[in-house]
Amino acid sequence: MPQMRGFTLIEMVVVMLITAILFSMGAGFVRIPIQSYIKGVEQAGLIDVSARALNKMNEDLQKIVPNSIRMFSDAGGSYLEFLPLRFQTIYPSNNDTPPKTSDDFCKVSPGDSKKGALDFKKSDDCFVTIDAPHIFLRGATDDLSDQMIVEALAVPTDLLYDATLAGVRRPYNGAVDVLPDRSVVMVATQLAVLDNNALANLTQSVYVVPGDQQAVTYACENIGVDANGNGTGTLKRYWRYGFNVPQVLPSAGALSSLLLDHLSTCSFLYSASVNGAPLASVAQIGVVLEMSLHGETISLADAIPVDNRP
Repeated sequence: MPQMRGFTLIEMVVVMLITAILFSMGAGFVRIPIQSYIKGVEQAGLIDVSARALNKMNEDLQKIVPNSIRMFSDAGGSYLEFLPLRFQTIYPSNNDTPPKTSDDFCKVSPGDSKKGALDFKKSDDCFVTIDAPHIFLRGATDDLSDQMIVEALAVPTDLLYDATLAGVRRPYNGAVDVLPDRSVVMVATQLAVLDNNALANLTQSVYVVPGDQQAVTYACENIGVDANGNGTGTLKRYWRYGFNVPQVLPSAGALSSLLLDHLSTCSFLYSASVNGAPLASVAQIGVVLEMSLHGETISLADAIPVDNRP
């Protein structure tokens, strides 16, 4: 009968060594596609969140007050500001047929039959809409109330944010009479007398900014790349910080939402709006984004159309 014998220690060591070599070779082949898959998933996630951020910007910029876009950059980032639009209405001028009202809602001089018109040759603080009745909202303060931007295309952009006599922004003061086909609206401060250049460009348009939004800013902040190849920048949306006549950073009390992080590049381009210069009827805002994660970078760019027509 043959004698039975087991493995020697040397044979077991040799087998274990060969197995380890084969396993390490196989792991190398498997690791490459796994790493590629992980990178692909990360890049797909970055593309998805970037696309959603761009869609939000696109949605916001489709409904804004014409001529309200402002931009500036500093060492901390790039900032795109605008006035969101709740609705647009039309006022009568002194050359129009007077609105058919039985009562004198707007205070006018004796014998003046043009009730409800806005007259920019003298200070005025009341107008009648001639397109449809509208709901105007009054908040706890002037800034939290709906804002009337009157003749946005007739003045430089900064004056759209200005509620003094020099500007064309006026808070709704809560006094309104709704008629079957129009509203009578009082603003808190009389409108200034416009110069002849502005009077030549009147459109009889009033743009209403929602008081719960106020001015809105998209901000690219802290843009850069850290030692691990990760982007350090963010894209945030700020709102409800009031109205600043010269464009400045949103105040500390502003509401904000984080749209993107890991940004290594973020920039805006808008060339159609220059204070005092004619506007293109339809302009574009260019947006360039680069997101970096673990040394890998993806780039996205978009051109968002902006309607500057009254």
